[in-house]
Amino acid sequence: MKRLKTSEKIEMLMRKNNIDIQDTEIFEYGLSLLVNYTVTALAILTVSIYFKITLDILVFCTSFLILRSSTGGYHAESRFLCFLFSLAVTVLIPLALNRVPTSLNLLILVNVVMFCLLMENLPVENEDRPLSESEKTYHKKRSIVLYLVGFLVLFVLSLFDITHITTVMAAGMITNSLSVILAIIQKKFVLA
Repeated sequence: MKRLKTSEKIEMLMRKNNIDIQDTEIFEYGLSLLVNYTVTALAILTVSIYFKITLDILVFCTSFLILRSSTGGYHAESRFLCFLFSLAVTVLIPLALNRVPTSLNLLILVNVVMFCLLMENLPVENEDRPLSESEKTYHKKRSIVLYLVGFLVLFVLSLFDITHITTVMAAGMITNSLSVILAIIQKKFVLA
């Protein structure tokens, strides 16, 4: 039996479902992203279970990814580097927070300062997917609202003395800000 390549399987499915063959590239890209995200998520989940930090990673990823969806941020040059970078950041930061004493007040202060410094540069565009002016305006407003909601959640959690979860959430927000800074630096060097 002949094994079909992924692109051939996609074309066959598209023909069968009467979808324009010119969209094959889009389907291939979407499928490869789905596979990449699934592998990354499973690797992160496996490591989080091993180190018994699943809740920490869930809180970290939630605070990071909610912001990232509007702010944009650093993009690795290959899917493999993206996988390694995502796995390292997502696991090492919550792991470090469990082993290194941290100051919640300092993390919140750093968050506020970074937000104030970055607000004018939000969102950071990905060169592969430029944003229209209306999309930029939408994502900028959404980014600001999401940061403000994040600060409110940090404040409420700290009132209830849920310090560890609050610290992990603050670290996720800082990591997003650092990702934005890296993207700005990356953009300046690529365009220079």
